[in-house]
Amino acid sequence: MRALIASLALLLTTACAGPVVIRVPEPTAPVAERSTPAPRRDAGNSAKNFVQVVDDVMPLARDLCRSRTQGVRCDYAVLVDDRAGQEPNAFQTLSPEGQPVIGFTLSLILLARNIDELAFMLSHEAAHHIEGHIARGRDRPPWGPRWPGGSRR
Repeated sequence: MRALIASLALLLTTACAGPVVIRVPEPTAPVAERSTPAPRRDAGNSAKNFVQVVDDVMPLARDLCRSRTQGVRCDYAVLVDDRAGQEPNAFQTLSPEGQPVIGFTLSLILLARNIDELAFMLSHEAAHHIEGHIARGRDRPPWGPRWPGGSRR
């Protein structure tokens, strides 16, 4: 597993205009194990696919962000959470300085069947920032009426 993490880190840091990789500290409490292990893809190909997708998608996401927003940072950072035992997940958030951050768990990268799946997930997370979902969520109280499907308008 250490070799996989080192290989992924090396690929991510040496790729031209590649993602920013932030190492997340180990959790203090154990994470529940999956009841059935998910199929794993070849780690080397998964890492190469992820780097390729970041290199291809993020320039487009930055351009789209700049053309559709005003006063919003479009300098995305992409990180990989390589902690063992994390459920497959992708998310978009903001750093304390307001930089948009897109995160992937290593387990999700390893489960992706092809670059199209990775590109879809990365684009989807970038769109959350472009659409201002976090800012809108902060402006809403956590209570109040919900529309069908569970969302508040």
